[in-house]
Amino acid sequence: MIVLFAMTDVHSLAFYGSATLGVAVAALAGGVLGLFSRPRLGLADVGVFEFQRRALLREGSSLYRWFEHSVDWLAAHYRQEKPESLAILKRNIYLAGIRLPWKPEEYLAVKFVETIAVALGTLLFVWALSLSFLTAFLCALVVGFAYLPLVKRQVRTKAELYLHTLRRRLPFVIDLTALTMEAGASFLESITIAVKENENHPIGKQFAEVLRDISTGRTRREALEALQERLGDENITEIVTAIIKGEELGTPLSKILRSQVDQIRLKRSQWAEKAAAEAQVNIVFPGMIVMISCLIIVVAPFVLGPIFMRN
Repeated sequence: MIVLFAMTDVHSLAFYGSATLGVAVAALAGGVLGLFSRPRLGLADVGVFEFQRRALLREGSSLYRWFEHSVDWLAAHYRQEKPESLAILKRNIYLAGIRLPWKPEEYLAVKFVETIAVALGTLLFVWALSLSFLTAFLCALVVGFAYLPLVKRQVRTKAELYLHTLRRRLPFVIDLTALTMEAGASFLESITIAVKENENHPIGKQFAEVLRDISTGRTRREALEALQERLGDENITEIVTAIIKGEELGTPLSKILRSQVDQIRLKRSQWAEKAAAEAQVNIVFPGMIVMISCLIIVVAPFVLGPIFMRN
């Protein structure tokens, strides 16, 4: 009876797996057929800038070029997510060094199509190796559910590493800017010097973007606010806010920058103290394990020696 139930359960699972696979294959086939049945959006449909953006995406992403209509349909679904999460993803995409002009919902849609492709590839590969459809289907299911979260995590990790690298150099750059301003240079000249000194560093590239924005006609405030929006870092936000308020009140920028550098260094020292305190607490349990292990090694011969001698 139990064996019969187990066989029926396995057959049911295989049936549902086959049905799911059929739906996925049909969706992919529909996307492929859509490439030939529907024309691409032209210049008159989306405008000049959107047409150029899509052309860059087609050139840089094969999946977008093949499944553009399916990506548009999926992007409309992802667009209904929380605006805050999409804004964070957009910032992370930029900070992770992905320079294609993705909208966050389009990036998620392309990665979803990529997830289906990877899951189908896993299914066929494992099925060919094990000759068991159930094993292959379970492996493909695990890969399908894990792939997209792993992609998001990878993008977030790269963005955090980029910001960490930028934060480490930030106090020195602000110090240099304040020093050159105290020597008589203007704000733009000081930023230009800082950019030249940090040409290949992320913070140098970010301030170079500020100079580029100002040279194209943006005001200093708009360029700094754009920097704040691009990075979303707390230290950059405080510096930009202080500079804008200082300009409104007529406070010298060199003094503002000096005070901001002092605050950043104070925060870094407080963070180091906090990390040291947390490390001290976290090391207690491993230390106890090591101490107990050493105690057992020392005491074991005296306890077990007489027992073995009697035997």
